[in-house]
Amino acid sequence: MIKSVFKQKFDKEIKQLASKHSISIDKVVDIYYNQFEFAAKSVRNNEKSNIKLKGFGTFVYNSYFADKLTELKEKKNERKILSQTTSEDGNGTELNQNND
Repeated sequence: MIKSVFKQKFDKEIKQLASKHSISIDKVVDIYYNQFEFAAKSVRNNEKSNIKLKGFGTFVYNSYFADKLTELKEKKNERKILSQTTSEDGNGTELNQNND
């Protein structure tokens, strides 16, 4: 959700939090968005740690599922490469067209 839309949709709640904690409305919105950016960054950087977002829960790192996901991504990439070479020459192998 775009920040401006978020501010309009949750205007009442944002104002309550801002006044309760004596901070600006923009600061409340930034805090809200930064927790999700932090979680996304941690996942993208392959950090092997648990992430706790108060009010949402704890996202627990599981090495078995991480390894399985990596394996599935590698298989998907292999299939993609194979399908590209198959479509180029029709049978999955590249033929040498040099007759020298």
